[in-house]
Amino acid sequence: MAGAALAGVAGPAAAKDGGRRDWSIADIVEAPSVIDLALSRDGSEVAYILRRGDVKENREIFELHVVSIASRLDRIVATSSWLGALKLIPSQDAWSVLGDFGEGVQLYRFDRSGTRITIASQPDPVLVGSADGAISGMGDNPLVRFGVTSYRWRSDGRALFYSVLERQKSNPKPLFDAAVVEVSSRRRWEPTVNVQFYVRESDNKPVAIHSRPGSDIIARLLGGDADWQGETLYFSTTDDQERASRVTRWRWSASRGVERPVAGENAASDSLVGPYGGALSVHGYGADRRIIETSVGGSVHDYGPFVGTLSDPRSPGIWRSPEGDRVLVSVRLLDSPRYSILLLTKDGRRQLYSTEGSLTRCSFDKDLQTGACIQQGLARPPRLVSVDVLTGRVRPIADLAPRYDALRRLRFEPRSWRNAMGYASTGFIVWPSRYVATKRYPLIVITHGSDADEQFVSGGLQWNYPLQLFAQRGYIVALVNDPSPHQSATLTQAASAWSNCGEGMPPRQVQDLEWLNGVATYEALVRELVDAGAVDPTQVGIAGYSRGSQMVNVAITNSNVFRAASSGDGGYLEPAAWRFNRCTYAGVFGGGPGKASTDDLYRRLAPSYRAGNATGAILQQMAEPRAGAVDFYQSLRDAGVPAQITLYPGESEASDETHFFHIPANRMTAMHENLCWFDFWLRGISGSPVECPRIGDWKEMAIDWRNRKSRE
Repeated sequence: MAGAALAGVAGPAAAKDGGRRDWSIADIVEAPSVIDLALSRDGSEVAYILRRGDVKENREIFELHVVSIASRLDRIVATSSWLGALKLIPSQDAWSVLGDFGEGVQLYRFDRSGTRITIASQPDPVLVGSADGAISGMGDNPLVRFGVTSYRWRSDGRALFYSVLERQKSNPKPLFDAAVVEVSSRRRWEPTVNVQFYVRESDNKPVAIHSRPGSDIIARLLGGDADWQGETLYFSTTDDQERASRVTRWRWSASRGVERPVAGENAASDSLVGPYGGALSVHGYGADRRIIETSVGGSVHDYGPFVGTLSDPRSPGIWRSPEGDRVLVSVRLLDSPRYSILLLTKDGRRQLYSTEGSLTRCSFDKDLQTGACIQQGLARPPRLVSVDVLTGRVRPIADLAPRYDALRRLRFEPRSWRNAMGYASTGFIVWPSRYVATKRYPLIVITHGSDADEQFVSGGLQWNYPLQLFAQRGYIVALVNDPSPHQSATLTQAASAWSNCGEGMPPRQVQDLEWLNGVATYEALVRELVDAGAVDPTQVGIAGYSRGSQMVNVAITNSNVFRAASSGDGGYLEPAAWRFNRCTYAGVFGGGPGKASTDDLYRRLAPSYRAGNATGAILQQMAEPRAGAVDFYQSLRDAGVPAQITLYPGESEASDETHFFHIPANRMTAMHENLCWFDFWLRGISGSPVECPRIGDWKEMAIDWRNRKSRE
């Protein structure tokens, strides 16, 4: 069904709730997110980048906004197919941003009037994404041509580091051995590129300081993780080894004109510097976690208990006062999953800024007196707020998504669960719109690693699972995080062994702690809701993408509580994916399949090996035809288990959809497919062939499934 035709799909009836209307699929697809924010030098204005879907145009749109704090006037000064890396230019009344304005992604300067000036460019941009003639990119970006990929200003604004992609002369040659294995996962040839690092001082000509092959993912995707310290620049490179990658930190300065490796404690990038000039970190596990500042000389300052993490990549940031005696750092709280900011001072004061939901994407003035953030929550649309650092007062400036104030408010209840293995997980229960305590409801568990937190319509959590519409249709929805490794040294060791080729822990224990541990959490929450009389135990489903797809596939083949599943763009843990993941498979299975030493471990966890144990119908929605997912699908069908695998198209015949779907029509169709899937397999509701095009096939699979069960 065409995506535009699904724009108005809502609950069974567009019932009113205090004048509010029901959610539609289009509301989810077009939900905005702020991906960057920067305060002006004088603190009077805020610039931010808004990313949103557009159903009518069937594409994502990026907007650069400037808001006056005094008048609250919000102006769009630029739109693009891609924007990112918004920063205040030091010592100027202007911002810099990476953007595509018809010449590929280059680096630009914008002032408050919207005047655009090119700062740095590469005239032959390289196509990045999942398409013929492109190099691979980040999983959530559309096809984009990149010239400049990253940049970093020196603190005085008089020097600039930036990285570019440079296409190498095409001279195709045969590939051998490991190179053939690598390209087998992509199904297409890529151009050969190098990543070139440049430094430009004032208005001088840029100086090329280092070059790396495109295979260096730190150089290509992170711009070398560059950081200025005074007039010295630090950056990183990586070399792939047989079992792991080796990271090297480099130092460069214009005065010496040389670069050399950095050893020891100086090899770390962007260390979180505290009020005493030392490195901030969180030590310990669970309730015993504490914020510690360690100076270069080894002295330690203890800021007390803190169950959270500092400068999480999903909302990073640290700011110091000019005197260095006060530090603000972005934090993520683990016991009540949300984001905030934490003040630490040299005189021992510590303040966590409290507000409804989360404070994300913050920016503060150079004196660390005022700032701006995005306030948002699971039930709160994003709004721009000002923050008074001294008083802690948070005041609204502008609502960024007023459309969502007219929608039905759903009830999200924070929860935590302790499973039979003794580990805790956090999350939320989303209650049906018209919940009645004496009635039992179907349940859908949605999981994706650690993304169940206080963010509005977070694509990182719900992907193509329209939890808002499920709640309107009478489902209870459980949003569940993995057991956090920060609660236990053993869990931290398991995560390390998984990523480090099995060093430090046997594979069987890694399987237990990284996968079956999560399954035990799902079973605990289902049992809790069933025992409370809220959930019908015969109507329980599970959904998740990426890391969540691993958990879905393991849960449906290892637990007996699920009757339907939707698994998004996965395939990891299958024997067919071993050749792309040799190191991590050593941690999970002890090595590749087909060996006597690993066979029992594959049979214990690999979903395709356990297809006959599946307890319900399984849908896989794919951005690419991943070998592991196809392996699982075929194993399910061979075992007589109801299964469907759906591959969504890219922007053209020569491209694929991205891991995080970015084409609105695909997102809408996938969400509707999930509504149809769970309605049919959990509730026995058969939509029409127009609403649910595959319903005839599902009915045939259901008959075969019932017949198989009756013979067991």
